[in-house]
Amino acid sequence: MSEEDVAHLLGRAQGGDEAAMERLVRLHLGAAYAVALAVTGDPADAEDVVQDAMVAALGRLADVR
Repeated sequence: MSEEDVAHLLGRAQGGDEAAMERLVRLHLGAAYAVALAVTGDPADAEDVVQDAMVAALGRLADVR
């Protein structure tokens, strides 16, 4: 997916489009989980970290430029 496509999704998500929010999460979920797993060393902890991070990120969509 190109940067322009991600920017378009972000704009839609900022407007409240839940499908765009879900797509953004799915796009970044794998990388976020890989980093969290590398840091925590525990799959369950990594899942918790990623969930918290995604909730925080979605809550701050208006701050993204």
